[in-house]
Amino acid sequence: MSRSNQQPSGNEKPNDQRSTPLETFHQREANQLSQQDAIRSYFRRDPAEADHLSFWSQKINSNLKSLKRLIELSQKLEAYWKVKKLFVTPIEIMQVFKILIFGTNDTQNQLFDCQRRDLVKIDVIERKHLLLVFSGLDLSNQDNSILKSVSDEIREYKKEYEIVWIPVPEVEPPFTNETETKFKKLQEKMSWYTLQQLSTVFGIDYIKKEWKFDTNPIVVVINPRGQVEHTNAFNMIKLWGVKAFPFTPTRETVLVSESDLSVTWISLGQELRDWVKQGDYIFLYGGNNEWIKEFDGIATALANNENITAAKIFPKSFSAKRGEQRAGWAPVAFLGPYRKHCHVQDF
Repeated sequence: MSRSNQQPSGNEKPNDQRSTPLETFHQREANQLSQQDAIRSYFRRDPAEADHLSFWSQKINSNLKSLKRLIELSQKLEAYWKVKKLFVTPIEIMQVFKILIFGTNDTQNQLFDCQRRDLVKIDVIERKHLLLVFSGLDLSNQDNSILKSVSDEIREYKKEYEIVWIPVPEVEPPFTNETETKFKKLQEKMSWYTLQQLSTVFGIDYIKKEWKFDTNPIVVVINPRGQVEHTNAFNMIKLWGVKAFPFTPTRETVLVSESDLSVTWISLGQELRDWVKQGDYIFLYGGNNEWIKEFDGIATALANNENITAAKIFPKSFSAKRGEQRAGWAPVAFLGPYRKHCHVQDF
């Protein structure tokens, strides 16, 4: 059938009069503006309806926030129990480490070797005893120096051991440039393994609850089978350094019993706990120079003063051999949960 010449209807434009894309865009914008004007006009005529919709909008937003909090709580609980179950039936150290820190058994995760300044595969910790150092980004130079002495000894003589620093920032991601800079500067001072970058530690709630991590650094010792041998060996490392090797509670007991100060701190330890609980001030001082002898004489004289006695100031003295000065702090180190209420000030 031959095609007849048809005239365009009233709603259609001839081909040469069709709207251009730009005209179509402007027409669409005009329609949207017209619809928005109609909505605004409607609400101006019925403000009660606008208030009603505003109420439900706020209600929906509030419910969304509550749901987000519940989801976050659920994720935290799931992470806690996943890690707790992991330590009930551990398999081997690498799997334990990956799930504890990253929450997954992914083999793509890497560590940063601070000594070589390079990334390494995570299997460098396979079949190793791990000293996991958990701390904030305020790790002191003194603590870093103590860890370095242990790290040097391990790399030289105890190659079956490795130290890994796990930074725990006080803030949630995304991290600021200032926080990232602190992390990088600490890495530069270290000679052991660290995480490749700052991130949220998957098992942090378990670490805080079960291993009592708060703000002070802790060193958790885990054997190649993934079993925890010490939940915080940092106190014994501070007191005895590499002599504390292999950093187990058994070794800690031996070191204390071998020390000439063992009887002193055992007897004094309970008194210290009582004084801390009572809110008393405790001054520990010592040395072998003339200044200390002079100070001791003055302190003894003051102790006999009735006002001082009423203030509950009790002088205690004990002696330490050369090289055992650090062990003199054992009573403070073994204050346990009361120690967080103590502030040590050097004079």
